[in-house]
Parts: sequence; structure tokens; C-alpha cells
Amino acid sequence: YFFLRFLMLPISEIDAAIPKNGKILDIGCGIGSLSIFLAVSSKKRIVLGWDIDKHRIKAAEKITQKMSNIKFEIKNALDIAGIEGLSGIVVSDVLHHINFFHQEELIKKISKTLGKNGILVIKEVDTHQKIRALLSLLWDRIFYPQEISYFRTKDDWIRLLEKNKFSVKIK
Repeated sequence: YFFLRFLMLPISEIDAAIPKNGKILDIGCGIGSLSIFLAVSSKKRIVLGWDIDKHRIKAAEKITQKMSNIKFEIKNALDIAGIEGLSGIVVSDVLHHINFFHQEELIKKISKTLGKNGILVIKEVDTHQKIRALLSLLWDRIFYPQEISYFRTKDDWIRLLEKNKFSVKIK
């Protein structure tokens, strides 16, 4: 799973975009592959991984037992309101699992939580990239067969983020 995940994930770009120190939240962390990389990449980061699946969180905790700068919690992404002191938030291949209404609610909450100096990194599939979108859909059908996917285009994401006062850079 880690190998396949890293094939799909622009990990170096995400790592470069996230602050090297401070508290980083990985929303929808799964078994923690990205969280672990971010924590190992900079010991000055305190990485917090959230996922709603208790089995994934237990697996992540087992893998990271001896790491002091990482913690995992069973949490819903929409519970972000009130979290303080975050330097960065990563949401990687998660938003399309959330319906459009809750996507907008989450982005609004993230905007208020991070403030103007925080960094938000979103990795999602653009529906205009047909091959990537199909591969992502196939991946989701294998791992999450009962779920509906809620993909947006890159332009739709830009509009939503700018509406919520984010300065957007695409990589």
C-alpha cells in the first residue's frame, strides 16, 4: 500500500510546501504514510494525523510507536473548528470522498483555523486529467467500493479556495 500510495503522491512537492517546523495536520491520513514522511523529513514538525477509520489509525499508531513528533486521532475532518496553533494542513486525496456541501464547509473551517499565515496543501485529482481521474476512480472502487466520489475540476477548486480568502498556487 505504501509503495502504491507514494507512486500516486507528489511527496517532495508536498514536503517542500509545508513548513519545516510547527504543528502540521494531515486530514484523512489513512494509515499515516504521508504523516510519517512529513514527521521524518523534519523533526521540528509536530504532525497530527486524523482519520475517521479507527482501524487505519490503529495501524498508523503501531507503525509510529517510537516516533515522538507524530500523533494520530480518530477524528472527522469537519471537527477542525477550534484547533489552534497550526502552521500547515495537508488534505491529500480526501476531499473527493466528502460531498460537495461538506467540502465547502471544510474549506471554510480550514480558512478560519489557519488564518492568513498558515499553509494549506491540497492534493486532488482534476477531472480534466482523464487518465489520472480514471485511475483514481478505479483505486477508490477497489478500496472504497460503497462510496460515491465527488470530484471537482481544478478551476472549481480555485474558485472555492479564493472565495475563502486563500491565495492559490498550482503545482
